[in-house]
Amino acid sequence: MKKMMICLANSKKYSGRCIAGIEVEPKPGGGWHLLRRNGKPKWLRPVSPPTKDYVHGQIDEDDVRDIRLLDVVEFEMVRECPEGYQSENVFFRKRSLQKIAEMPRLPALLDKLVEPDFEYLFGTPGKAVSKYDITGVDHSLVFAKVEQVEVYYPVVYKTFNPRGKILCHGRTYDLSITDLQTIVELQEKPKLLENCKHLYCTFSLGMEFNEEFYKIAAGLVYV
Repeated sequence: MKKMMICLANSKKYSGRCIAGIEVEPKPGGGWHLLRRNGKPKWLRPVSPPTKDYVHGQIDEDDVRDIRLLDVVEFEMVRECPEGYQSENVFFRKRSLQKIAEMPRLPALLDKLVEPDFEYLFGTPGKAVSKYDITGVDHSLVFAKVEQVEVYYPVVYKTFNPRGKILCHGRTYDLSITDLQTIVELQEKPKLLENCKHLYCTFSLGMEFNEEFYKIAAGLVYV
C-alpha cells in the first residue's frame, strides 16, 4: 500500500537515519490533504523489518540519502507495526522511499501541522520519561511551534553533536539535536536559529536508556 508523508523528522542514528512525518493524500486540484487520527495529525515512522543487524527505527543511509525536512515522501508500506508508545511505526518495502514533492517553508502551512494542545511534552516536564510513566504514553512524535532554541555544545558528553534549550509552551526542554540537516547547517552558521521569526520542532521519544526514555529534537524548521 502506497503512503505519503511530509518529512518532519530526520535523525542521525549510528550508520543510518530515522525519519518520520505526517501522513498526507494528494488533493484532486493540487496540494495535499492532511490526515488526522483522533483529531490530531497522523504520524508515520517507516522502519526496516527486523534482521540480525537490525537497529530499532534505523533506515539504511542509501534509502534516505536525498530526503530532507519538508520533502513529501512516498513509500510502499508493508504493514503497521506499532510498538508500545511508538504507535507510529510501519514496516516499509526497502528501496521504495522517494521524494515526490516539497512543502513550501511558509508559516501559514506549517501552522496547520502543529499540535497545539499539550501542557507537558509526552506528559512530563523534564527531558525524559521514566519507565514508570511510559505506560501512559501512546505516541512518540510531536510537531510544535517553539519560542526559542538556544544551541550549545556540551564538552562533558565528548561529542560534537549540539544540544538545544528549547522553549515550548512556556517550558524549557534541554534536548539533544539529532536532525542531521540542522547539525550540518549549524557547523556553517552557528547563529542559524537566532532571531528567526518562526521556529518549529519535531520532538521524538527515543528508546529506553538507564530506565529513562529521552526526548530529542528530531527536526528543526525555521523561517
